[in-house]
Amino acid sequence: MSSSAYPPLPTELFLEIGELLELRDLSSLSRSCRRFHTLFTLMLYQRIRDAPESCLWHVMQHDNHVSFLRYLLDEGLPVNCTMSSYPAPYNQEDICTLLHFAAQSGSTELVRLLIERGADIGAMVISGEQALVQRLIDRNPAQVAPGTDGATALHCAAASGHAEVARILIEAGADVSAVTDTDTTPLHEAAFEGHEAVTQVLIAHGANVSAGDCGNSTPLHYAALQGHIAVVRLLIAAGVNVSAVGLGGATALHLAASQGHEEMARLLIDNTADLSAVDESLRTPLHEAARLGHHIVVRILVERGANVLAVDRAGRTSRDLAVMNGHGPVVQLLSLH
Repeated sequence: MSSSAYPPLPTELFLEIGELLELRDLSSLSRSCRRFHTLFTLMLYQRIRDAPESCLWHVMQHDNHVSFLRYLLDEGLPVNCTMSSYPAPYNQEDICTLLHFAAQSGSTELVRLLIERGADIGAMVISGEQALVQRLIDRNPAQVAPGTDGATALHCAAASGHAEVARILIEAGADVSAVTDTDTTPLHEAAFEGHEAVTQVLIAHGANVSAGDCGNSTPLHYAALQGHIAVVRLLIAAGVNVSAVGLGGATALHLAASQGHEEMARLLIDNTADLSAVDESLRTPLHEAARLGHHIVVRILVERGANVLAVDRAGRTSRDLAVMNGHGPVVQLLSLH
């Protein structure tokens, strides 16, 4: 927009108006025309420098965000300052560092800049109500210890699918085995989201493919549940235990069967998944597929040798569960065996 679209007010009045604007509005105004860019950019820099809780959100709105952040760091913005995940008025109760934001954004330039300036690669996210605790800690660090979500910048990069950012972080010393408060590793995050390239990077740098979360579920469980074939192939090639037991005693085949993932079921069975494995309810993968009406998966399991007469803890066969849940085609199929 041309500056001629605005009334020809004195510069001093515009500056006074700028002082009254919210940071977000000042950022937008500074990018609206050349005159306002000249008038308000320094004011914007100073305001963001003094309000780090939302600075990277504004940095990412800036056309030259790397230079913008470099300026802020040069002017004294702490490289490890913490901030809310979202600026006002959203007030999301997460506290992250600049590096978390940069890793999640996928900007390799921002990540490199922050690492060069000494960013703490192992810093963890404080989330939920724990963000309220952080405010108390800021006032008196000896008063209370925070709970943490525990996600590192590498977790953020892995969950967002930024393979090159993940590589940069690892080469700078990020721990591929770092865990959150639920014991999930960056590989769990990549597997759940189906990020093949990030999975490759993590495995190549020594990530434990058999690491269990707080429920003993491995990255294979996460990928199988979501139906991410390419990621499962990578995990199998890296030597993961295909029949590992996770939350509730379920194997990856239980999860694939419960979701009706036909190709996934075939892949797992081809790689020695145990058709007879039982969960804590003594249900097999066939029980799960039948209970939820996944006709094709039921057929695959039966054709591969699943025991149609196996009973769960309540004494019910797969056919019984199909009858109970009204899955006619599955009942008919199992009645033939």
